[in-house]
Amino acid sequence: METISHVLGYDQVFTNIDFMHVPTVPLEERPGKEKIPTFKLRSNHGPSDLEAAEVIEGIKSRQERLRRNSWRQFTCSEEMLLKDLLFSPISVDATTIFGVRTPELRLIPKQCDYFRWFSRKPVKLKKGETLDSYLYANIHRKYDDTP
Repeated sequence: METISHVLGYDQVFTNIDFMHVPTVPLEERPGKEKIPTFKLRSNHGPSDLEAAEVIEGIKSRQERLRRNSWRQFTCSEEMLLKDLLFSPISVDATTIFGVRTPELRLIPKQCDYFRWFSRKPVKLKKGETLDSYLYANIHRKYDDTP
């Protein structure tokens, strides 16, 4: 494309936009990098022996606190996918991230809009801090506080 623009005499365009590759092929055909699994299992147990709510604190907390709001719960397939991703030795791609977005963000039906409006970054918990306490503190933090 750059060559065609140059041959046709178009001005060169510079941008500060960050481009992101979003694969749309089936899950088994998406590229991934090998990673260290989040949890190590005992030899006599596998991922299917665990309930997603027991493994992922966020789901358990959501189920307890938002019991009356069924629209704010993860579906069974989302829970299954989250559990599978937790034990997977392969990195997660953008399409999968969109598929397991928080239920409150289901109102955003287009994947391109989701990644245009939201960004994700890894979180490192302090020693002794749980994911539940981290999320609670961040949810109730005032906007003028620094992260």
